[in-house]
Amino acid sequence: MPVRLTVEYQEKSSRLLLFFKWLITIPFLIIWIGYAILAFIAAFMGFWFILFSGRYPKGRFNFVYGFRIYDVRLNAYFPLLLSDDLPLFWENKAHSVTLQDYPDKLSGLVLILKLISFLLGVATGLAGLIVFFLFIVSIPVWFAILVRGHYPRSLFSWFVGVFQSTVRMSA
Repeated sequence: MPVRLTVEYQEKSSRLLLFFKWLITIPFLIIWIGYAILAFIAAFMGFWFILFSGRYPKGRFNFVYGFRIYDVRLNAYFPLLLSDDLPLFWENKAHSVTLQDYPDKLSGLVLILKLISFLLGVATGLAGLIVFFLFIVSIPVWFAILVRGHYPRSLFSWFVGVFQSTVRMSA
């Protein structure tokens, strides 16, 4: 399923907010934990529906899709510092994630291949390494925003590109 991540560049970032983002993120992270558990259950059930019927139930698809949007917005807010907008559940124009329309038919064979690919990726720890790498690289970005008052455009483009790759892998 193709995923396109769009994050609008902010010409000016809040230096004051930069100091408190980690603290503001805590309640959103608590919500994320509960949402992640429910989304995992919905995705697991969706896997079996797709495997046996070739269809992803619309309600489960929308629930997991909603979680992915929230997850990406939370990561873009903190630790990646790509946006100063809070990661709210409802539509917000600072960053958006779009997925293809609800798929009419899905292949069980492709689903099995995706599962094997996912398990191999988890086994190698590739996704975890990428997230850790992004976190480490975001530390100098924090200082750059503090000094310059905005995200360096070249780093912003690079972060969005790498972030989009991780979003596609997890989708």
